[in-house]
Amino acid sequence: MADPPAGLPEPPPTNTTQETANSFTTEDFQPRVTAITPLIPNKRTRSGESFTPSEGTGRVTTREVWKLIDSLKDIIHHQTALIESTKAEIQEVKHDQNVLQEQNEKLHEEVRALRAQLDAAPPATPTRSWAAVAATDSNPTRQPDHQRPDKDQNCVRISTQRSFVDPTDNNDSEGNTFGRYLPTESANSHIRTALLNAPPTQDAEVAGVGTTKTGYVIRFKNQASANAARSNTEWLNELGNNTKLVNPRFGVVVHRTPTEDFDLENANTQAIAKIMEENDLVGQGFRIEEVAWLKKRDKALGKFATLGIWFDSTDGAEYILNNGLLVGQRYIGSVERREIKKKRCFRCQRFGHLAWSLFDPRDFQFLPMLGTNLRVLQLNIMKSGPRMEALINDHQSQNLDVLLIQEPSITTYRTHVNHSAWRLYRPTSEADAVRFRSLIYVNRRVSTASHRQVRCDHPDITAIKIWKADSQILLFSVYIPCVPLHTPSEASAEPALTAIQNTITTVLRHDRRSTSVVLSGDFNRHHPSWGGNHIKPRLIEDARELITFFQVHGRNSTIDQTVTNRPDLLIKCHLYHENYGSDHRATYSEWNLQARYNPIAKLRKAYDRADWTKIGEEVVRQMGPWKEIKTRPALDEIVQRLAEATAVSVNRFTPDVRPSPYVKRWFTPDLKEQQRKVNQLRRKWQESCREHGRDHPSSMTLFRDMQRKRREWTRTIEKTKATHWRRFLDEAGEGKLWKAATYMKPREAWGCVPTLQVGNSELTDNEDKAQAFLEAFFPEMEPPDQQLSTSAPLELPWQPITDLEIERSLNAAKGATAPGDDDLPMLVWKHLWKHLKKFITRIFIGSMNLGYHPRQWRSAKIVVLRKPGKPDYSTPGAYRPISLLNTLGKLLEAVVARRLSFLAEKHGLLPNTQFGGRPGRTTEQALLVLSNAIDRAWYRHKVVTLVSFDLKGAFNGVNKLSLDASLRARRIPVIARKWIASFMSERYASIGFDDYRTETAPLANAGLAQGSPLSPILFAFFNADLVDQPVTYHGGASAFIDDYFRWRIGRSAEENLAKIQTEDIPRIEAWARRTGSCFAAEKTELIHLTRKKGEQLQGQVVMNEKTIKPSPTAKLLGVIFDQELRWRDHVQQAIKRATKVAIALGGLRHLRPEQMRGR
Repeated sequence: MADPPAGLPEPPPTNTTQETANSFTTEDFQPRVTAITPLIPNKRTRSGESFTPSEGTGRVTTREVWKLIDSLKDIIHHQTALIESTKAEIQEVKHDQNVLQEQNEKLHEEVRALRAQLDAAPPATPTRSWAAVAATDSNPTRQPDHQRPDKDQNCVRISTQRSFVDPTDNNDSEGNTFGRYLPTESANSHIRTALLNAPPTQDAEVAGVGTTKTGYVIRFKNQASANAARSNTEWLNELGNNTKLVNPRFGVVVHRTPTEDFDLENANTQAIAKIMEENDLVGQGFRIEEVAWLKKRDKALGKFATLGIWFDSTDGAEYILNNGLLVGQRYIGSVERREIKKKRCFRCQRFGHLAWSLFDPRDFQFLPMLGTNLRVLQLNIMKSGPRMEALINDHQSQNLDVLLIQEPSITTYRTHVNHSAWRLYRPTSEADAVRFRSLIYVNRRVSTASHRQVRCDHPDITAIKIWKADSQILLFSVYIPCVPLHTPSEASAEPALTAIQNTITTVLRHDRRSTSVVLSGDFNRHHPSWGGNHIKPRLIEDARELITFFQVHGRNSTIDQTVTNRPDLLIKCHLYHENYGSDHRATYSEWNLQARYNPIAKLRKAYDRADWTKIGEEVVRQMGPWKEIKTRPALDEIVQRLAEATAVSVNRFTPDVRPSPYVKRWFTPDLKEQQRKVNQLRRKWQESCREHGRDHPSSMTLFRDMQRKRREWTRTIEKTKATHWRRFLDEAGEGKLWKAATYMKPREAWGCVPTLQVGNSELTDNEDKAQAFLEAFFPEMEPPDQQLSTSAPLELPWQPITDLEIERSLNAAKGATAPGDDDLPMLVWKHLWKHLKKFITRIFIGSMNLGYHPRQWRSAKIVVLRKPGKPDYSTPGAYRPISLLNTLGKLLEAVVARRLSFLAEKHGLLPNTQFGGRPGRTTEQALLVLSNAIDRAWYRHKVVTLVSFDLKGAFNGVNKLSLDASLRARRIPVIARKWIASFMSERYASIGFDDYRTETAPLANAGLAQGSPLSPILFAFFNADLVDQPVTYHGGASAFIDDYFRWRIGRSAEENLAKIQTEDIPRIEAWARRTGSCFAAEKTELIHLTRKKGEQLQGQVVMNEKTIKPSPTAKLLGVIFDQELRWRDHVQQAIKRATKVAIALGGLRHLRPEQMRGR
């Protein structure tokens, strides 16, 4: 039977294991179709070989046979050549093997010969490498020939008790006067005398004596003298005062020692005996001198602790190091040598402290120069006040730069937890925001010159940017609500992500720095990218918007819900080592950006502990004999000398106030210890969940224990804070109760001055903001156009200043007022008055006689403060300046102000309707004058039209020439007017806000200094002509310092407006031109006071080309007037304030009658 036909050759096999996922194409997923080719039957020759016949025929030709034969010949020839080449290679390999075998035999013979030579050679000291030396003992045994003599062999250390005799009294030779810290000569004499009096040590030769904390170290000239002093103690008895030899001790440190086996406080000797017995130290000949727990004194002893053991010999310490320590049935092998190392901070590289213990601001003085990475902590606090208090008061938090907080707690006043070391930034969008769910705290050591808040239009997102010269980081604190189970469409993350995208776009468009974006917060979304692989599909779908937003910016990194587009800037990111009771774990991240730090503030002085007698005597000594003041430079020079001498003496004899720890005083170490125990229980519960699962009984028991302990800890925080407050009130002395009342006021927290809008420009740099404030506070006024009067009225008498006047003004001044550039508060002059009375009186008299206010007293530190209740703080007009002046200059200004006030009241120099800055003329009286006029008008069925004018610049806009003319017209003496002109001339100032302050520079338009006691009475003279209008049945005018208001009474509102427009406004504008002043028409308020509905909104007036229309309400001197005087708006405001006061009084409910009486 013929053989079956042979199939087609199979394709060569492919190595599919080398393929990767990247080689897959769409064809790999198509159904495989096998192509079947029809078979052509093969023919066989007579020899049995088969071949394929030509297509179309069934026969084999001779030509095809010859072709097949030729191909077979070629194959045979090729195979023959291959066999020959293989034989040649085999022969070559055999030859090489023979050569290698011969070489190997020769090497063996050479090695045997070398071994024989080494065995016959004498032993030699092997050369040790540097690695071998480092790997062996640090104190190897040295060769006798090269042994260096030990300098301690000739030294003997002794200890003695404290001496109760004054060591400086060298003449007192009676009794035992030997003690610690004697002068070197005295100590040397005592020791040499004692050695000579003892026969065994008469020949001992002393080279020198050094002082230690507990005694002295004696250096002998030779070792024989030192050995004699060590072996005989008679000379120590001669010294007395319980003087002893100090023997060297060798300590070891044993870690993780169980504390329950030892009671070192009450049974130290028994503990030593137990250790020696269990470790067979007595049989080894070793002796323990002391054992102690190595811990802080204020730290409680835990279940395990580190034990320190000191032996009398190095062999005992080596024995424990090599064999470990046995405690009962427990073997402890974690033993190391006790070494005294200097503490060194890894941040400032200074010795003496560690980084976590930096409580003193002086320890940070080198940090701004070194530069550190930006440290950020993110945590959802879960609306808990105690947890937020624990976080922000923890001393470890001081090392952080930024806190990104979600779901913060809120106080009774609708405010958040504040701390003096942190700047608080809240969301800029307050629309429909009942509670902010996102905050950012920035450490105050981070300069405002390198960070500011960025606007983000979402109530749950807060953004700031921190920059250096060429790069910046845009930080977002994000909170996205969780998705409701039944209404998932109501909690879309799209609005928040859109607000973030808009903020990023705005920052990139207006800033040329390289910007990195960091989003950190509670996203409340689950996805395998950060939540593992066991996420339900529905929850993954909820995170789709978030994933899409992350992918928009290209490269991204999602690390525990901290997202950035620049992962290369991320140095580290991990869970924070501390837990503050929240179910969320804090995330710590560190970024490669060095923020700019503020310089260290000067420490305050403890004036209550100053030695005022020594200070006064030292100042008098430095001032020397008095020299008559005849010129202005001489006056400047004596004032400068007095300020410098006082400052130097105060710094010398007044200690610094040691800054309290970073934590508040009520946040005690016990609270930190309770937090540590809560964290221990939390870790045990987590370990149990990892091993057994959440539903295991042991895990559930540990969880309940952890919850109970955490609840106890948070309640203890609240109770400790309340107890500390009650103790503070109970111990409140004179003046402390008012300080407690200020603590109860709600504090409006604001981070720093935001971007200022001036015209069409946005000012972000501190330098530009300072210039804008200067231009707003000290505007350039028009020059006055009044003609100076040639007539000179009869001047009032002026007597020289007396020391009694100065003393009265000094007693009336507040002692704790903020000082000026000299940093000397008023209390310094109060204490030094009896010493410097003559100097100060003569300086004041010389200043008045010369008509010259010293230059140093004309320099001010201007502080920018927010005006409360303003809707928009992005304009310079929402702030006001306060000038901090030198206190001694303010004292002279107060004396002059009392003089002027006396003259004004005695001679009637000011209008009766001018209130404020004058004795007995209060705000209530100004309002009563207006109220009485309204009552009389309404009784006659008249309409009252009230206009409240706002004088632009007020004190700062006072013109010197106009003020002098007003003073002259009111008969103020020339000596006073010259001095006042000098007081207003050539003033200098530096302006400061947040942590920024400019250099001191001249003020072009200074006017009257805000904060000077002289300014109110001078302003009363300045606008006296404006206010001097009689109060009649037809109207009147009044003013409270710079608040001027004019009212008209008539039959209708139109009649009143006509008189105001034609008579009053031209008169007011004429006065403004004459004095160089200017009224702000946009702040002028107009109101018709009547109960006739048709008259309430009638008419308008025009002032400075601006139209002023009547309003339903007007605020005057803090009181809100409505048109019908129903006082509804004012009552609502009073209720709001009263509610805050009532809440504040609730904090003072623990006062005793002793504190409430007479306060």
